[in-house]
Amino acid sequence: MPKITGFENIVQELRQQRVQLTTDLRNVDSALGALTGMDGLVTPRRGIIPAKPSMSAAARRKISLAQKERWAKLKAGKE
Repeated sequence: MPKITGFENIVQELRQQRVQLTTDLRNVDSALGALTGMDGLVTPRRGIIPAKPSMSAAARRKISLAQKERWAKLKAGKE
């Protein structure tokens, strides 16, 4: 099988580009990991930290009961 002139050089260049892109991707991943760890939502080692509830359980219960009452009035009006 005859060798295509310059083919080996092209393959070698592509392999070098792949190595460079892999290195660049690792650097970007590392930078993203460092930056997302700063905002308090994601840490590189622990994963996602759940957000604290912004409303108390009692407040959520009051809202739930009020909504159930509104639905009951709506259903009673349709009958």
